[in-house]
Amino acid sequence: IGIAEFANANFFSEDTLAGTDAQGRRLPFPRREDLIRRRDIAPLSPRIRAYLEKPAGQGLVTKFALAECRLQGRAALPPYPCVDEAVWDETAAHMLPRAVGYARAVLDYFFRGQIGVQTSFMRAGLAFIQISNLTDEEMSGVFEVFARPGAPLSGEGRERSALVNGGAVATIGPRRSVLLPITYLQAEPTPFHMLVFRGRIGLEDDAVAAKTFAVHHVVIAQTAHTADLNETCTLESSSNRDDTLKSERQACSWRSIRQQTDGELITSRSTLIKRMSVSAPFPGVELLLDGLPASAGVWQRQGEEGNPRSFSVRWSRPTGTATLPTLTIELGDGSVSMARIYGTIAASAEASKGYHYSTNPPSYVYAKRAARVDVASPRVAGLTSYRAVSVGGYPNPTNIVTDRFGVPGLVEALIVSEAPDYPQYQQRWTDHANLRWTVPPGGTERVLEPYQTELAALSYGPPPRVPIEAVFERDYRQGELDFLRTFVTPEPPPSTLTVVGRRPGGS
Repeated sequence: IGIAEFANANFFSEDTLAGTDAQGRRLPFPRREDLIRRRDIAPLSPRIRAYLEKPAGQGLVTKFALAECRLQGRAALPPYPCVDEAVWDETAAHMLPRAVGYARAVLDYFFRGQIGVQTSFMRAGLAFIQISNLTDEEMSGVFEVFARPGAPLSGEGRERSALVNGGAVATIGPRRSVLLPITYLQAEPTPFHMLVFRGRIGLEDDAVAAKTFAVHHVVIAQTAHTADLNETCTLESSSNRDDTLKSERQACSWRSIRQQTDGELITSRSTLIKRMSVSAPFPGVELLLDGLPASAGVWQRQGEEGNPRSFSVRWSRPTGTATLPTLTIELGDGSVSMARIYGTIAASAEASKGYHYSTNPPSYVYAKRAARVDVASPRVAGLTSYRAVSVGGYPNPTNIVTDRFGVPGLVEALIVSEAPDYPQYQQRWTDHANLRWTVPPGGTERVLEPYQTELAALSYGPPPRVPIEAVFERDYRQGELDFLRTFVTPEPPPSTLTVVGRRPGGS
């Protein structure tokens, strides 16, 4: 019940001495007929005065509910009901603590809005914040995020860092949660942030609510991948049945046998890494954190140690895009981050010579060399991806073709292209071609003899040894850089991943 109801039911005042209100209506409580007469010394005089006590069973028990006073010098007149110092002292003893409590409740009422922040994260290139209305009343208003420079109880100096829902009004029902997009203003990242609500709560306009929260986030930045390559070379020759086509070919290929990917871990200032693990569909994968091996590929927090800052993943197995290791990081708030670890590079090269005798297309003798570097772009749906910047030292894309002879297949070409998930570098060129556009007198046999003689004298090898390397650039999704600069770090991590394949002997 309200404080006025409590006072009216248990205490008398000058306006209620007669047991009625100002309009003459009878007040049900306190009842005069139930009071018990007693005699005590009045507080401001040594005289005995009659007091009326409210007994148990009639609400609050009061020793001095009402007094009987007499006019000075009119002892012959009957006493009249009054409230003196004793009555007011007892009234104050009960009512002042309640008044303080009710005053505090007024503040609680005007600041009764309670909101919660369940999570803040990136999804499909957009950042979201999940907000809960912890009250039993509907909230409708504007939400904003302010950066907070220190601990939750530190001083002022906050700066608005993000708008929620684009600054538009958002409505959350009682005990409900909503997921709203964030628009960044890119304030300096801080350990803590404050979500502030301004709007309507229930029937009250211009209400305010606030909640301090922290954004827990880790960036897995892969910076380098090195692969030791196995070399296989072959020499082969071929010809057709009538000897009008003949070729010799030297070929080499290089495939990964031992691989290592290195990177950095960048966390927001409030983020605690709880557990890290690496997994792969093959045995023998190793995890190193800050240069120290993690037993069985798993690191578990033991106490108050700092977060790992760097990582390496090693394995000895040829891999394709479908069999790459995966790094999983569990944060202290229960969220999980994952990254597919980069690991694939291969190369091949060849040198060949031959002749082709026909009337259409024209006949020719050739010597040519070609090289190719294949790298798989680390792009996995839902995970961080990288875009190929260059392969084999040439920018992506590159397409330079020179037709020296007007004969299909006899061209100088330098091509860097990128099919889905498979950037590749190709380089092929022709050193020599001797074209014969018509069949000389004497027929095929007389033509083939000089072709064979020229072919035998033609130098064409060895296969070229081009750089086996690629450079990738981190493909930040839309809004991801703004998210990092607002909540994680003013300088996002290195954006390049350098991939190098080493031939036997270190070349």
